Amino acid sequence: MSTAQTDEMRGHRLQLVVPEPLAETYTTAQRDWLLDLRSFCEIVSEVSPFSPDFIGKSLARPLS
Repeated sequence: MSTAQTDEMRGHRLQLVVPEPLAETYTTAQRDWLLDLRSFCEIVSEVSPFSPDFIGKSLARPLS
């Protein structure tokens, strides 16, 4: 992916997520901006209503 393409993505506030082994195929400037798949999954699990902590708390409430 060209730097012009990743610059355009950044301009549109899009985040490119790639598996860590693929990160080495990008330039240093691009790698500084990339998000690896593992980090993305960690972020999603922290904010997801389907995370184990959230589900456990949700199930602990009485059903109405």
